[in-house]
Amino acid sequence: MPTFPNIHLRANRWGEEDKTRGEMRNSDLCINLSDFFPFNIKADVEYIVTISGETDTPLKSTGLDAWWVTDLKNVWSSSEWLGNSNEEKAENYVEIPKGRFQKTYSLYVRQDEIDKKGLDLNNQENVSIMLVFGECMFVKWVVGSESGGYDSGSRIPNDIDQGTIMATIRDFKVISVTEVN
Repeated sequence: MPTFPNIHLRANRWGEEDKTRGEMRNSDLCINLSDFFPFNIKADVEYIVTISGETDTPLKSTGLDAWWVTDLKNVWSSSEWLGNSNEEKAENYVEIPKGRFQKTYSLYVRQDEIDKKGLDLNNQENVSIMLVFGECMFVKWVVGSESGGYDSGSRIPNDIDQGTIMATIRDFKVISVTEVN
């Protein structure tokens, strides 16, 4: 089974005041599921994803996001968000103490996201399904008149620049991805 020697979780602040925004330290789009095994995504399916590694920093509220990527040389401009493991609900985040870990996440890929973005699940030949692993500190979403979010109570300190490495995961592995429904 492949192993990433190091995955760095970097400071990431995004969005605008009074709009959808957040703070997290995350891996960026670097975990390609096909590096571990062949994988095609399905919509309205729950996946149980088990990962392992060793963290040099305790992580309070971790989760996974799934992304559809069509150009590995230009991932952010060729990517579409598919779903995540937490849905911004505190009970869905996973705490990881400093040291070795093996944790399981329930990852849900949403049909409404597939439809909204016009993605063709029948044609995944040139598509990579990427995972972003990270610790969510704060997220607020605003869609029309509705809003919601999650707040772990911690923030990236003001003196930490965007992109600064804040934690390192050694020997990172995706152990399994199992379809539930």
